[in-house]
Formats: sequence, C-alpha cells, structure tokens
Amino acid sequence: RPYVAPNSVGMTNPAAPPPGAGMLNALQSRIAREGEAFSLYAQADQELIRNGRARVGLDERAAYLAHGLPAFYWNVSIDEQPCRVMLYGVLGEQEVDTAIYTCEGMITYITGTQPRLPCWRVEEVAPRAIERAGHFDGAGVERQWELLYGLLSRGQSVDDVHIAFGEPYRTGLEAREDGTNASQHVYLDGTGDAYALYLTFVDRALVGWRFPPDRQLTAEAEQRRLDAMEQRMMTQLREMEQRSIERHQAEMTHLNSIQQNQQQIRSDIANTRRSVLDAIENMPPPAPPPQAQPAQQGTPNTPTTTRTNTRTNTRANTRTRTRTNTRTRTNTNTTVRREGGGRSAPEQVSVSASFGSAEPIFVGDSDSIGGALSIRGRASVSPEMPFAPHISERSYGTDVVQRPSAGGCRARVQFILGRELGASISGNGPACVGFLNRVAQEGIVAVLPNVTVPNTRSTTTVTVTLRP
Repeated sequence: RPYVAPNSVGMTNPAAPPPGAGMLNALQSRIAREGEAFSLYAQADQELIRNGRARVGLDERAAYLAHGLPAFYWNVSIDEQPCRVMLYGVLGEQEVDTAIYTCEGMITYITGTQPRLPCWRVEEVAPRAIERAGHFDGAGVERQWELLYGLLSRGQSVDDVHIAFGEPYRTGLEAREDGTNASQHVYLDGTGDAYALYLTFVDRALVGWRFPPDRQLTAEAEQRRLDAMEQRMMTQLREMEQRSIERHQAEMTHLNSIQQNQQQIRSDIANTRRSVLDAIENMPPPAPPPQAQPAQQGTPNTPTTTRTNTRTNTRANTRTRTRTNTRTRTNTNTTVRREGGGRSAPEQVSVSASFGSAEPIFVGDSDSIGGALSIRGRASVSPEMPFAPHISERSYGTDVVQRPSAGGCRARVQFILGRELGASISGNGPACVGFLNRVAQEGIVAVLPNVTVPNTRSTTTVTVTLRP
C-alpha cells in the first residue's frame, strides 16, 4: 500500500562524519542496525551502499540502507507483475528527484524524476492517494504519475481528480443541449484565497478545464481582507482617540491649575517686572568713550557730539538714585540701504524623499469603497534654501500629479515639508483604489505652481518626488 514515511519528505542523507568522529550518521546507523543482512552483500555492493547508492539487481533492503525510508511509495501492476515505486530526494532537500522501481522485492529500474517534484506537492497528494489506495493502486503507472504531477487529461475520473487536487471548493450542474448534465468543479490555490482551476465533467469523466488568467479572490478571502483592513483602521482610530484623550486631559489640567493659582501667578509676574526695573536702575554707568583724535591737515573733520544726561529719581521708599550717562555719537557720511520686500525666490525648486513600505487603507464595499494613504521620508531640497517653500498651505487635486496615472481618480492630495517630506492622499471609488495602490508601489511625482517662499517677494514652482 502507498505510504508516507514520517518526517522523511524532502530529507536527504547526511554526509559521512570525518574519521574518528564519535557519532554515526543516518546511513551508518542503518548499516549498524542491519549488520547481519548487510554482511551478506558482496564487497563491491557494500562499498556502493556505504556511498549512499544502490543498483539494479539488489533488493529493497539495499535501497533502504543506501537512502533510508522513501518520501513516498505506492504499488503498481506492470504487465500483470506486482511492482512498487519508491521516491527519494537524493540531490536536495526541497525536491523529489529519484524514483526506484522494484518488482518482487528486487530493484529493477532507477531513474530521475523529470521534472523534479516539489516536496509540498508530494505532501499534498500522498495522503489522498493513501485514502483511496484501492483506486490509486489500480490506476496504472502512467495515470499514477499524471495524478502525482497534477497533469490533467480527458477521461480522468472524479476519483482521479480528487487524488490530484483534493475536494473542490464549489460544484454545480450545467444542462447540455443533448439532455445530459455537465458537472462544474471549482478549485482554489494552495492559499485557499484565490480561484485556481475550473473543471468540467460529463458522466463523471473529465472533458475540459481552464485556468483563470488573473488572480481572483473568493468572496470569503475578500471579506477576510476587509476585516483585516477594518481591524487596522480601528486600531489606528483607537490610538488617535487615546492621543486625543491624553492631550485633552493635559490641557484641562494645565488650564485648571492656571485658574486656581492665578493670584500667585499675577503676583509673581508683577514682582518680576519690579525686579527688572530695579536691575535697570542699578546698572553702573558705561565707561567713557575714547577721546577723539585731533584732525590732521588735509583730513576732513568728523563732527562729534557729546551729550551728558543726569537723572535723579526719588521714589516713595525715600531712596534716591542719581544716574549720569555720557554718550558720544559720531556721525559719518556712510549710508546703508536696505532692499524692501526681501530677495527673490528661485523659479524652480525640487523636494524629494524616499519612503519605506506603505499600504493603503480601504473601507466600504466595491461600489462605495474609500481609501487613504500616508507616506513620508527624510526631505532633500534643491537648491538649498534657508526657508522651505510653503507646500502645505493648501490641498491639491490629482491634476498636479505627473506620475503615476490617476486613472480617473479625483483624490485629495496634501503635502507637508519640514525635516521630512510627506504626502497624504485620500479618495473614493474603484479608480482611487488603483491610484492609491500605484502610489504605494511606484511613488508619486507632482508639480505645485505658485508656492510661496518665506522671506521672499515672489512665488516658485515646486516639483515633489516621493519614491519607495
């Protein structure tokens, strides 16, 4: 009967340990356990087995000693002679690459599997072949290999297809013009999320099949995705609500504290003002300026004005302070002219950033779906400017987006620029679903006209580039 060896699918024989090693590898352990039977083989065959090989003419025990338990084996009748096919992964750990045929317990043929069988495929098909061993053993070696590979052919039975692909996701009947009924079977891919195969049976025999051209999710998978998106949005909303609550509590605590202690605060403010005035009045007079040098012959005179102020301040607390300031002012004929309105901004400014992985958030059904995407990264501005352009002054539409194509989406686009450059995009409808996905995968390039630049008297055109 077919058999899946426990923990053997995809495993290969470990290499022999170095001489003197204290541990036996799997091959050596098998030889040690079967020492008496192993000693009956010819010396050349013993050496062959020690090297992890078997040959035609040896028995099944030799195949076991050389390769261990097969990943999968089954019974088959070839020209009415009972035989067995055993599969091994000799060359690698992820594929079955060798098939050994034994008849009446003796190795009759060794071949490589072409193409090689992935281990996941063997793991999927083997339990179903064991479940329906009576049908699988009598199917013939050609049909057995078809089912193992998943190769479809007209005339295969419902049982054949069950072994190859398992239970269908959905079945249905279709009335035909000749009065017979055709049975439709739909199968999913290994993830269980998308349609993979459509089969048509007439009288329980396969007559046709097709593969979907694109990945199409089932209704359950779509719902799972929506549930996951909704869960993520709810998590974000809870985080936003928590931040809002904490900010509100902090503000209320601050304002209440201010109101409760307003008298003390006002008193402290008044005392601070008086302290500043006292400090001003107690400042020592400035040092006298250096004496002006007498004018030399041939040098125009520089007019010098000396002003002495004396102030006596008598306060209610009977303290009297006298302050004498002497200030010398020198007038020259040098004129400094300031340009009014600031300098001009460059005509073109480029800002760019790279953002990490991003995924839009969608809510709603297919007719009223809405989505949002937020991306940001470290900003780079060219040419360098002391003040960043005010690209966050207003929101934009998709008409400013150069790449990717908006595809008919009328989304709202908001940019921010500080140490980081960011973009927030939101829109409704299927067209915006595609646009948001393209931005997440490809980035966005937008041209913003008439952007103001601080401390200048003109506007500029800003090209914004955010790339993944």
